Amino acid sequence: TESKRKRQRESKKERVLQRKQEEALEVKRLKNLKKAEIRDKMEKIKKVAGLQDDPGVDLSAFDLDADYDPDAFDKQLGKLFDDGYYNEKDEGVSLEGTGDKSVDAMLEEGGDIVDGASKQLMPTESEVGKRKSDLSKSVSDVRDSLNEYFKLDYEDKIGDVKCRFSYSNVKAKTYGMDTAFILGSDDKDLNQIVSIKRLSTYKTKGGNKEDQGNPNMTSMYYNAGEKKRRKRAERRARKRANKAN
Repeated sequence: TESKRKRQRESKKERVLQRKQEEALEVKRLKNLKKAEIRDKMEKIKKVAGLQDDPGVDLSAFDLDADYDPDAFDKQLGKLFDDGYYNEKDEGVSLEGTGDKSVDAMLEEGGDIVDGASKQLMPTESEVGKRKSDLSKSVSDVRDSLNEYFKLDYEDKIGDVKCRFSYSNVKAKTYGMDTAFILGSDDKDLNQIVSIKRLSTYKTKGGNKEDQGNPNMTSMYYNAGEKKRRKRAERRARKRANKAN
């Protein structure tokens, strides 16, 4: 009966809604775990770089709730790979107050160990290179984790396949119309100028370098009948725009 089919539809709708809610909670749980993992890795980067107390490098403030911006992330980490940072670290090594009694005593006594101590205390080129390599690996690891984090979100599911919308940048096209003209025209007139049927919904085969939504301008503008309809639509739209003003 109709009432039985209605109950079945409502029951199915409730099950689908419940499943989506459960999946949303699971995504939230996984994102929280991944977020904590990323925070730990970022703090590890600061520790490896010796920047725990540097307020200028606040990696924990990286906004994981916003859209992933690789440029912003690289900018925050740029200081770690700046040559000036390594030069500052290398030149900042001091022989005073080293904690080594034998070295301090010999310095006070005028001992001639400066050259030897410098070689021992100043980081070598290989040590600096290793530090850069370790930081590079850590940053790469964080990038991978960030990609995994943002891939947890999805717009819909088809069976067990998670679907994510992909957007493409297209060139702006006015087709000879300005904002006032468009607002002063009704849908019928606009469809006669640029019919929605002439726009490509999906990317065309071969990948047009320009706007994938280009209408077939040749058949549109050089067809005598359409040119006449376009002019009539433009005249009506201009009259309405003038009356509105």
